[in-house]
Parts: sequence; C-alpha cells; structure tokens
Amino acid sequence: MTNNILPVFETVEFLRVVHYGEGKKGKFAVAIVKRDQNEYTTLFPQEDFPFEKLQLIQEGQIIKVKPSQGGLRARLKDQDIKLIAQNTEDIAIEVCHLKDKVDGLENRQSERFDHLEKVVNQLKTLIVWWDEHKDE
Repeated sequence: MTNNILPVFETVEFLRVVHYGEGKKGKFAVAIVKRDQNEYTTLFPQEDFPFEKLQLIQEGQIIKVKPSQGGLRARLKDQDIKLIAQNTEDIAIEVCHLKDKVDGLENRQSERFDHLEKVVNQLKTLIVWWDEHKDE
C-alpha cells in the first residue's frame, strides 16, 4: 500500500508555462508554480482555463490551484477576484517604485552634468586667463 501525499495549499506564485499539449480529454498547458521555496507543475486544462486567459497571467502573480490525485490543477472559476486585484495593485506599486528610481537617476545625472559644465567653464576661463598672461 502506497501513501500519496497531496499538497495542502491552494495559492501559488505563477512562474511560467513550460508546455502546451493535447491529450484524450482535450488541450492543456503545464506551468511551473512556486510555493515557499519549492516549485511544482500545475495543469491548466483548456476547458477549465482558456489559453487566452492563461496568457494574461504575469510571472509572480498569485493564483489559486486545487490539489488532486493527478497533481495541482487550475481553473478560471476558482480564481479569486481579490487576489487578481491585489496582484494588479502590487504591480502598480512596483511600477511607481521603478518610476521614482528612474526620476532620481535622471535628477542625479542632471546635477552631475550641471556640475561638469560648471567645471569646464571654469577651466576655459583659466586657460584664457593663462594664455593672456603667459607672456608677462
């Protein structure tokens, strides 16, 4: 007698789709998902999770899965709208952080350029002064 150990979690982090195929029951996709530090494969049957919806899932997005004897399975109707909204909000926050970093970088570059321009102008003035006074 063998014991099958099934996962006891229902939310995972989506990583990527690794395979599309067709079997006896129809088309399917297999994706890699992550929970804690472990990676698992998850089945996305075409009839339960249309591929056009699957392609909208971004890497790092949290999705719901159902553990079964055949492994983890995902269905579109099981997805939590609150989780999807949270994922969208998390992405928006990250975009804002990136925008702030880019703005800060642009400001520092502008300050450096202004300082460099000031130093070059001082050097020009010094060279002109030295050229005028070298014969004295």
